[in-house]
Amino acid sequence: MITGSGPGAGKSTLANRLQGELEARGYAVRLWPEMALFEWESLAGLAERFRRCEYPSPDDLISVFKDVLGSTDSDATWIQDWSWIDLAEDLPWAVDDLGALGDFSQRAHAAAAYLQPLVLYLHTDISVALDRAVKQRGIRWLA
Repeated sequence: MITGSGPGAGKSTLANRLQGELEARGYAVRLWPEMALFEWESLAGLAERFRRCEYPSPDDLISVFKDVLGSTDSDATWIQDWSWIDLAEDLPWAVDDLGALGDFSQRAHAAAAYLQPLVLYLHTDISVALDRAVKQRGIRWLA
């Protein structure tokens, strides 16, 4: 899982490069891009809740996370260029109660522990990262 200090930190770039390198060495790789939440059919129900601003509870997110983990090929390296914690941190239940976010983080880690996950955190100057993101995605994205 690759997370970072904000959009434009290089998560997607690193994820794509890791995928290419691993596949070139013969490894099976499943890339889970940032927009998967809104593009993958298996996550359509969760995405629809976000679109309607009917935000999922911690239990809802953990349930979907476990479903995704169960559908992942155990022989493949899974690269995710976003974080479930990043997804959760702006939800009302997490903003109102940081303890709830901490509990969610521990539950997510426990659910994935059998996969021996590695989390990479990319730290960058947020103004540089936002400038990069706007150049890639356009000013409308920032709005």
